[in-house]
Amino acid sequence: MPPDPDLTTQALHAFSRSFGAAPEAAIEQPEQVTLEDVRTFLIDRITDLIDANPALLMSILYRVDVAERAVQGVFAEAAPETIPVHLADLLIERQLQKLEIRRRYAARR
Repeated sequence: MPPDPDLTTQALHAFSRSFGAAPEAAIEQPEQVTLEDVRTFLIDRITDLIDANPALLMSILYRVDVAERAVQGVFAEAAPETIPVHLADLLIERQLQKLEIRRRYAARR
């Protein structure tokens, strides 16, 4: 089941803050953000950081709380050209988990 569009938009904005890039630059219709838009945004940013600033990329992965074991697995097992895709998927999965948990606990209050 696709995630709630509101969660997708929140994830995009969280990632744009983490990566220091305005989502409007990457998304044609920011009011109708899809998971694929978020994924494309992340793949582009991750590709840039792998080349320009891998330490910043690792810091972002840490801040988003992506499992270190999963990140190590991507770097160890994935073909180099697919690493940004796999990392984007890990980031999206974790960010959506965090947003859903926050939503559930906010509803209990």
